[in-house]
Amino acid sequence: MSSLASKTTSLAIGDWPLSFESAIREEFCDFKESILTRRSPCATAEQATRTAALIDWAYAHHTADRLHSVVSLKSARPQLGAGRMVITGGTGFVGGHLIEALADQGHRDLIVPVRSYQRSANSWRFPVQLQRTDLLDPHSLRQAMTGARYVFHLAFGRDGENAARVTIDGTRHVVEAAIEAGAETVVVLSTTAVFGDPGGVVDESFGYAPPNREYEKTKAEAERQTLALARRDTRTRIVVINPSCVYGPGSAAFTELPARLLRDGGFCWIENGGGIANYVYVANLVDAMLLAAVTHAAHGERFIVSDGSVSWRDFFSELFGDMVAHLPSYTGAELLALDRDSRPSWRDVARTVVQNDELWRMVGANPGLAATRAIVERATPGIYRRVKNSRRRPTATVSQPSAPAGRPPVFIDTLFGETTTRLSAEKARRTLGWTPRVSLAEGQSACREWLAHVGLLASQPVTVGETHG
Repeated sequence: MSSLASKTTSLAIGDWPLSFESAIREEFCDFKESILTRRSPCATAEQATRTAALIDWAYAHHTADRLHSVVSLKSARPQLGAGRMVITGGTGFVGGHLIEALADQGHRDLIVPVRSYQRSANSWRFPVQLQRTDLLDPHSLRQAMTGARYVFHLAFGRDGENAARVTIDGTRHVVEAAIEAGAETVVVLSTTAVFGDPGGVVDESFGYAPPNREYEKTKAEAERQTLALARRDTRTRIVVINPSCVYGPGSAAFTELPARLLRDGGFCWIENGGGIANYVYVANLVDAMLLAAVTHAAHGERFIVSDGSVSWRDFFSELFGDMVAHLPSYTGAELLALDRDSRPSWRDVARTVVQNDELWRMVGANPGLAATRAIVERATPGIYRRVKNSRRRPTATVSQPSAPAGRPPVFIDTLFGETTTRLSAEKARRTLGWTPRVSLAEGQSACREWLAHVGLLASQPVTVGETHG
């Protein structure tokens, strides 16, 4: 939905309560005023077209014959008992899949704490109650947790000056509020990035060695504090889940982003795609989270959840087939040199990233690239504010520059580089009874269908290799 929904203090046109419905009313009124005053509307025609295409895709798939394979998957899914469920981060990629699984089980008392309604459309497809909550305000969290039986904490600080506090303090506040509310279980979603890339086979016995980036460092600290709380309190089951690279329909970093780069001629291999990709399909991750919520032996433990590991070349060849067979390959140093040789000014970078809706959403959705926003803001604060404000309240038609075609961005090395670690999910298999039920071939097939329907991939058949995972 449009940026009008991000207003958290007042609405510009109507005197309505701050709700999702009011944001829709505001958007219609804004469209009317844009016609009368001949200014650009807050929600552009391009954005409306993408939304309509997504709705059409959803209706096209909501038939019994198209859902038979999904129904069989749901029937074997771990079942949670009746009770109130609280899902922080429920408006995101993994959160949306988790809410869908809970709704499919018949749960209707689903509470989704949100800071604003800006990105809440993903949750309104299901019987949820969105509740305005600040993770840095323990009082508002206690209200959200009232009567909760199961709590799933997926939220983290994406950007802004309070991002680190939201991840660290916010996680602690969620766990403490869940304990105070007498919740049966709180499952905290972390990341395997907290282990860094030590090489060899890594399991939960390894210590924290995150790379020197805010997201990974704050996630490690949040995890430390969560497990410390678990050691002090046994009334509520407290579990940490460490997923590897999560892919699936709707995944920004590992599904949509590479497809977008490939379409624009900006994708490449790093070291011939030889780095190790530890991957987990989103439905398999949801299974592990549900199992963690009902497994008594899981209290105070952390679990690596990863379907398997292949090379990045095998991972993306399974998704894109022959389209990636002849991509160029660079070392990390060569990619940096290529960037330096054709580097635009900071003014160009700021305008391109902030003005382009697709690039901005990709950066915001991928926590590993959270520093990009901060760099742009620090380097060109004036441009950052002016361009960002122009996207919120456009007074004239704003051009939408695209990223330079044919030049891979340097962050490809960060996401799909020459990693050397293989992750072991043996503990999750042994203690939770978890096993990945969707193979890599099946998962990437679902991703191809999704990408075709959102216009990021041609719908013709794709030649793929052997099944992995």
